[in-house]
Amino acid sequence: MDRAEYARMVYEDAGREITQSFETQNSNMTLVAGTLAAVLTVLGTGELFHAKSRIGGIPRLSVTSLMVLTIALPLVFRFFVRSTTAYQNLLRFNAIQRAAARFLTGRQPWEAFLLHYTIYVERWRSPRALSRVMLENLRYGYFWVFVAATVPLAWAFYLANWHWGRSVSLALLVVAFGWEASTLPKFRRRYWAVPTEQELSELESSASAPAQGPGEEGEKGRSWLIEERGFFFGRRRLIDREP
Repeated sequence: MDRAEYARMVYEDAGREITQSFETQNSNMTLVAGTLAAVLTVLGTGELFHAKSRIGGIPRLSVTSLMVLTIALPLVFRFFVRSTTAYQNLLRFNAIQRAAARFLTGRQPWEAFLLHYTIYVERWRSPRALSRVMLENLRYGYFWVFVAATVPLAWAFYLANWHWGRSVSLALLVVAFGWEASTLPKFRRRYWAVPTEQELSELESSASAPAQGPGEEGEKGRSWLIEERGFFFGRRRLIDREP
């Protein structure tokens, strides 16, 4: 397989990965929002309109509501982590696809494309730091999901009519987020490690290198076109064009 064919294959594979990552991100967002909305609807129906004990007109939530809301919060956080990972993969394969397109159109040399592939696929570096990716996911919509999950939980924790319910709720939260705190650092080192300073320097150097497209590799009779098939990078493909 020559270089142009290999770059073309990587371009199309990256497009499929981008589409899958985008769909995974949206499906996680839809699933967690729908699940949380269903939980709050059921609790609201059972507690707000049929609560027998009130404090100054405010319903006193039951221990059952407190337990349900306690369990829901770690699940919301887990969906957030899954969405963050999908968004990171979208950024990673976006960079790979751009590098392949620049090589195939003669704007960057083969070495620049190969370096991008080596860093972001073989070494599995993250294009952005985990903190920045999480912040962008919060802006994407998870901020309001967390607000909708934590406010009712705090309300139920404060007004629960059983003292041991608060203790059990607090214990569940400590165990759940303690587990996350113990597992995420290992996951972060493996999947969210950003490029080193040397790797970033190599990427910057390759970006300014003289262009050497596939036409200079013995394929002067062929060229590549990017055919638009939608609004997202994953909906594009490369097609051959004879001179």
